[in-house]
Amino acid sequence: MAEPAFHLLSPGVQQAIHRLRWTSLRPIQTTAIHTLLESEDDAIVTAPTAGGKTEAAFLPILSRLDEQRSRVAIYVSPLKALINDQWRRLDALCADLEIPIRRWHGDVSVTEKKAFREHPSGVVLITPESLESNFVNYGRALPRIYAQTAFIVIDELHVFIDGVRGMHLRSLIARLCASAGCSPRLVGLSATLGEPTLAQQFLRPDAPERVRLIAEAGRSRDIRLGLRAYLERPRLQEGAKLVRRLTPAEAGVVAPNVIGQAWQSATPIADLGPSLGLPPREADTLPRDAIDDIADDVAAHFQDGKNLLFGNSRRTLEELADLLHAKARAGQWRHDPFHVHHGSLARSVREEVEATLRETAVPTTALCTSTLELGIDLGDVRTVGQIDPPWSVAAAMQRLGRSGRRGDAARMRFYVRDETPRVDSSLTDLLYPRLLRTLAVVRLMLARWVEAPATERLHLSTLVHQIMSVLRQTGGVPADALFDQLCRRGPFRRVNQPLFVRILRGLAAHAVIEQVPSGEIILALHGERLTAEHDFYAAFASNEVFTVRHGDETVGEMPADTVPPETQCFILNGRRWRVDQVSPAEKTVWVAPTTERVPPLFVGEGGEIDSRIFAEMRSLLNSDELPRFADTAALQLLAAARRAARASGASNSGIVPTGKVVLWYPWVGTKTFRTLRLLLECAGHDYHYDELCLAIAAPSVSSFREIIVGLSQAHFSAVELAARMEVKSFDKYDELLPPDVVDEMNASDRIDLPGAFAAINHAVRTSAELWR
Repeated sequence: MAEPAFHLLSPGVQQAIHRLRWTSLRPIQTTAIHTLLESEDDAIVTAPTAGGKTEAAFLPILSRLDEQRSRVAIYVSPLKALINDQWRRLDALCADLEIPIRRWHGDVSVTEKKAFREHPSGVVLITPESLESNFVNYGRALPRIYAQTAFIVIDELHVFIDGVRGMHLRSLIARLCASAGCSPRLVGLSATLGEPTLAQQFLRPDAPERVRLIAEAGRSRDIRLGLRAYLERPRLQEGAKLVRRLTPAEAGVVAPNVIGQAWQSATPIADLGPSLGLPPREADTLPRDAIDDIADDVAAHFQDGKNLLFGNSRRTLEELADLLHAKARAGQWRHDPFHVHHGSLARSVREEVEATLRETAVPTTALCTSTLELGIDLGDVRTVGQIDPPWSVAAAMQRLGRSGRRGDAARMRFYVRDETPRVDSSLTDLLYPRLLRTLAVVRLMLARWVEAPATERLHLSTLVHQIMSVLRQTGGVPADALFDQLCRRGPFRRVNQPLFVRILRGLAAHAVIEQVPSGEIILALHGERLTAEHDFYAAFASNEVFTVRHGDETVGEMPADTVPPETQCFILNGRRWRVDQVSPAEKTVWVAPTTERVPPLFVGEGGEIDSRIFAEMRSLLNSDELPRFADTAALQLLAAARRAARASGASNSGIVPTGKVVLWYPWVGTKTFRTLRLLLECAGHDYHYDELCLAIAAPSVSSFREIIVGLSQAHFSAVELAARMEVKSFDKYDELLPPDVVDEMNASDRIDLPGAFAAINHAVRTSAELWR
């Protein structure tokens, strides 16, 4: 190999490349070798999955370790399975180099961890939580173990940038450098970066210019997309008779039957009657639902090769798997290729599915949650599927990147379910919001737009976790030294000294910490118990969910950040409920049955949707473009949604008077929408909401305008709004913070006053035009 970069590598690494029969280096590998061996800069290597990122980082790193055998490189991954996968790759690369490659996570033997601890050298592959365990269990030995750390490689960097685990990792890296007296180079690897400058600031906040961005040159990829739309059978009963499930073609006929002012109604198609203006069908048996139709298509297109089919809920995946297995039995297939892979399954079951995908030629399709979204090498994945809308463009792009990894076309099939029209369908129902959201996500993905990470969070729960970790590591630290380590020089720089003191006092009030006569802060009894718990190593709460209960019946669960306020109605488990009481202490939502129908919230999915996605949804409704990747059913429903949106004004002015309430469609993201709701509550206005609109009690546009003008002149602070939130604790240790601090944190993290006032001012201008 005659490339100049190749000759910068150590002789041992050159021999390893010859042994693996590589004939050339990829451009990003060449650039990374020059960057890491000819400068002292940090680096971010970004390329699609299987684009050679790992080798780009480790060829120069292993060369340094080959020349300086006492040096250490730390590889940090968000997943144990990814560590196992990378361990196999690096172990093969180092077969003749005599550089130890060791793993450290919960499933690794004590012997393997002890080997690294006693003779630290080579590469250690570790999760943030296992790195935390080093501080808790071997704090005094950290200088000896990690003093020679030369590199820290962070894989799947985009996963860490704006989350709890990312702030945790930044704190661990800062503490490691301080405790061990090392100054390692930082290398990030990612297939999906929405805003590279934020990634550079994440790695090196004091000197982002030191972080070189190494991106794969624009390699054109053949992308083949398909989207199939379905209508779900309502699980709600009217009397003893199930509501008829329409075909998309029939649903497309319903909207044209609605005339003029009928669109100015909370239930626009109610006047059409139970038939919805459609001719009767001979027989209306309803044994099938959308999931049955999806199973038919999956059985037809996912039997061959290696495939991944993602779903937003484990329930959907299990239901689909059951249908597919039944098809295999009924059809006496020679081989049933379908397997389930999610976090509730035993590790051995998940590893068996991964091994089948990676190591065999047997056709295999894994029905999975995000557990297989990240870059575990699964070989040649033929097709990726997605059931229901992905929560973000970044997730869709990451999943698409799992296929087409060997030069073949990247293939992805979307399956979208909306509820069938019925006499009490709301206007939002008739906009088919899940179809709209999926179309918007795909359009943005094709435009190569990705959400920028949210980097302004205070992360106070993670700060509490790190306070306890430092005290467990050291035995005790003066308060000013603790602040200096974690906030002034560490990553929690948005926390000033007065706020830090309030946090310490709150922890003391919970008997988490105490101050000894010498002035040092130490762990108190409750703090000792918390740090001794098995799950302490993780700074995040595994599943912060509320149980939904009606009397003695458990109805279901919902993420903490989707809990509706009291008196709000919603649908869960196919039934209508009204919220009677929210109990944060018990993590319970008490509900009662109701006949009032409100479209289902995005219950069970979790996460926040960017405003750009909603803007794209609105743009779709106002456009006449026909997405080429959508099937006939999707186009029929899109046409019906466009007619409903334009006739009602939902996509134009966004203001729809119905006589008793005005439906306001602001087309804003989750954070801004939440702020609008809280502004209405603080101002004392009666309203309810669904996933797209705020239904405000106002008999006319003029009265709605008075309300909106009043909101535009309101002087509520973000803290006042946060104080009105039904649920305030979202992260693991929020409940250890003083209530006023929690309100300040939520005001910073979950309230968007500028975005809300921009939407309000737009509504003020628009309502003035309508009023005239």
